[in-house]
Amino acid sequence: MSTTTPNYGLTKPDGNDYYNISIFNNNADILDSQLKENADAVSAASIAAAAAQNAAEAAATNSISLTEKGAFNGVAELDENGRVPSTQLPSYVDDVLEYDTSAGFPSTGESAKIYVALDTNLAYRWSGSAYIEISPGVALGETSSTAYRGDRGKTAYEHSQKTGNPHGVTLTDIGAAIYLSGTGTLPVGTSWSGPDTEGYYYYALTATGVTDYDEVDVTRVLDMTDMDASDTIQEAWNLIVDCAPGADTLTFYAAEQTAVVIPISWKLVR
Repeated sequence: MSTTTPNYGLTKPDGNDYYNISIFNNNADILDSQLKENADAVSAASIAAAAAQNAAEAAATNSISLTEKGAFNGVAELDENGRVPSTQLPSYVDDVLEYDTSAGFPSTGESAKIYVALDTNLAYRWSGSAYIEISPGVALGETSSTAYRGDRGKTAYEHSQKTGNPHGVTLTDIGAAIYLSGTGTLPVGTSWSGPDTEGYYYYALTATGVTDYDEVDVTRVLDMTDMDASDTIQEAWNLIVDCAPGADTLTFYAAEQTAVVIPISWKLVR
């Protein structure tokens, strides 16, 4: 009577059984299948073990100790921006260092570097004991080697653009010599000649010493104790359009005949 093996169930014929080819083939199929499973399992395990071994070896090869970070013959670090800090770079890579102010410079600088203060845009070098400015600033002052203050220059420029006489400077203030002066009156306009070809009335006032090339300063004289009279004189004076110096005369021209006598004073300056 046939029996089977305990592990894989292979048929074991008895000694007196006839040889059955199907039993042999079935046993062969069972063995082939099991051997294949065993081989595949061994292969997968080997691959996994090899991968684990390789990973362990790679990790051991690529890992660094904390003491190597940023150390001589070690490895460079990265800052918060993913860049190597300037302190771990050669000086030629980062020759110019920028700081918000000069107060932020390192307490001890490097001789091969240039330090820039952004608040003033001034550059410095380390002398070995102190920071020395290498972009000399403009020295303010009032000498040949200094620059004049910008605020005062601005004030002077704005003043130069003003017209008139903002300081009220007189002829005496500028040292002009008053050679001649005098007073007189312009009569009522009916006593004037004219009108001339241009429609102006004219009157020649004697002014001894005046020549036709002189410049004469003429003003009207107002009686400030009688404001009504002063207003009338001012209105008459407004009709005067020109005063031409001649030989011992001042010829006045008016657009209309004046209604009142106009007291005047004049002075000749050369």
